[in-house]
Formats: sequence, C-alpha cells, structure tokens
Amino acid sequence: MPDPGARDDRRPPEGALDGEHERTLAREFGVFAHYLGAPSDDRRLAEAYVRCHASLSSAPDDRFDAWLLALAQGGALRCALADCYARRTRPFGVLRRKLVLALAVLESMPQTHAAFDTAVASSAVAAWVSLVALGVRWGVTSVAAVLVILPVHLTLARSPATSRHG
Repeated sequence: MPDPGARDDRRPPEGALDGEHERTLAREFGVFAHYLGAPSDDRRLAEAYVRCHASLSSAPDDRFDAWLLALAQGGALRCALADCYARRTRPFGVLRRKLVLALAVLESMPQTHAAFDTAVASSAVAAWVSLVALGVRWGVTSVAAVLVILPVHLTLARSPATSRHG
C-alpha cells in the first residue's frame, strides 16, 4: 500500500501549470489582471488563480454566457466590453464570477494587495476630475458594449438549445 504522505515524482510540483487547462486559465487570469489594472505576468498570481478556480462554479449557463467569456478572454479591451455588458445582463454569470475570483486573488496576494487596498491621496479637484473621467469612460464603454454585444445576445437568445437548464 502506497504511503499517502510520500511524494509522487510523476506529478509536477504543487502550483506548476502542467496541463492545457491550467495554461488556459493562467492566460485568462493574465487578461483579467491586466483589465483590473494589475501586473499580468506574475506566475505566482496565475498559479493562485488556477488553484482557487477549482472551487468556482465556472460552467457557462448557456451559449451566450460562454460567448461572453470567450470575448473577455480576448484582451483587456474586449474584457472591458464584456464586463460592462455583463454587469447589467449577467451579474451572476460565469464572467463576473471569474472576475471576482481574479480580484480576490489580486487583493489577497502580498505583491499586489497594496494597489487595491491603499487609498491614494489627492486634492478635491483631482478627485472630481478622476470621477468625471471614470464616468465618461464608463458611458462610452457601455454604449460600445451594447452596440457590439446586444445583437449577438439577441441572436443567441432566439436560437434553440441555448440553456443547459432546459
């Protein structure tokens, strides 16, 4: 009987990205981290995301959910469009769950938590200018997201067998 505490040399070390699925998740995390404003090339962050991903219900609810996730995986700009649209139409969908997981990893890791948990001192004028710029950027992104994604959403909603729930 094998010793359960013995190391199995056939398995990669814990945290190593050994399979195609793990490498895909690491690339996905890189896109999400970049979109969230964090370094996207830190291997330890990606490994933490892959480990935590196992606890996530990450199966898309339907074909549109899967399409939205695939769009977001295409880069930070696509992720911004998909996230903006998902905020209103799929707040509990797979994309939002994965983004929350990526943010949780970034907030909890020593190399990135300060960027998310530290207030930045600024004048009242700078704060207002920043808020206005954020609002304008959100408005432009929202309009672009609706123009790009709504036609696909409507098309997939009309096609048969779009839900795994029946």
